[in-house]
Amino acid sequence: MDMVFPSTEDWKSDASARGRSLALQGHLENSYGGPWRFNEVIGHIRLNFLGSQIRGEYFGVSAKRVLRTRKKLFLYKTHKLAPEVSLPFKASNNQIWDAVQEYIEDCRSELRGRYVDAELLSTIGPHIDWQKIAFENR
Repeated sequence: MDMVFPSTEDWKSDASARGRSLALQGHLENSYGGPWRFNEVIGHIRLNFLGSQIRGEYFGVSAKRVLRTRKKLFLYKTHKLAPEVSLPFKASNNQIWDAVQEYIEDCRSELRGRYVDAELLSTIGPHIDWQKIAFENR
């Protein structure tokens, strides 16, 4: 979270202004759950591997009406948000990563009108040892 400072240029020399700024920042983090990238999170998808398939469990907010608050209770909604994506036999890391991306795209089509943020997954996905994750418990 960016620091909240007074608009004057001499805030660095004013200890009380720094203290008020830090107090305000602490209050905002305690009240609203810290620095979030988005103003409204309404659910999340937990990816998992079952045999040679990729599935995603969906957890959504429990309220009928979604209000702007950082204190939400996410409830289990379904064991399968989109149809499973099958992995090729002895799939490479790149093949598994392609299947994960395909599953995320399928989830996007199931959640029309909602934004599915996979930016961080897209950033780290090519560097993950997907074979170890997918085939570790076989």
